[in-house]
Amino acid sequence: MKFGDIKTQIGKQVGDPELQQIRGIVGDKFRAVMTMLLMEPELYSLEEVPECVYADIQSLTFSSRFSNYDAGTVSRVMKVINVLADPVENGRKIYRMTEIDNTEYASCLSNSLLMPIKEEVKWYKEDKVVRFVSGSDAIRFTIVCLLNPDFDNWGEQDLITTLNYSERFLQMCISETAKLLREYVT
Repeated sequence: MKFGDIKTQIGKQVGDPELQQIRGIVGDKFRAVMTMLLMEPELYSLEEVPECVYADIQSLTFSSRFSNYDAGTVSRVMKVINVLADPVENGRKIYRMTEIDNTEYASCLSNSLLMPIKEEVKWYKEDKVVRFVSGSDAIRFTIVCLLNPDFDNWGEQDLITTLNYSERFLQMCISETAKLLREYVT
């Protein structure tokens, strides 16, 4: 299913199969809807949008047991999804990674009794930034991020067979776009 096929399907759903009334906006609306739906992780699985998933191994050194990682330096990052310990690179140490919220992070800052010990690492995410509190002085980890779709890369590529989007996810985007565009068709 190419981007042109998607626009045609949307046109059919809104009663404008030749795209005479929505030609100038159908592509932009579809891209906006897709981006909006990607921000709702309960609506799809990451396997349905592999072009939008980025995983990378990173190393951090902790000064005073705190450190930050800014995933926003990676092109197209929308938000951080998960942080995982990298057991191979961490040698024999097994780090226990625990996701916390902002309140618990602030508590660690103000109360040394709540600080992680030894191989324990606590982290919380704020969109594109991950804040770490560690009982260790260095760690390697895998960060998993959600990326904006690479719309410029679509061209004439098939989004299902070439870019591996799921048909279910694309149909959900098509349906939601059609709902928005029905008001434009008279």
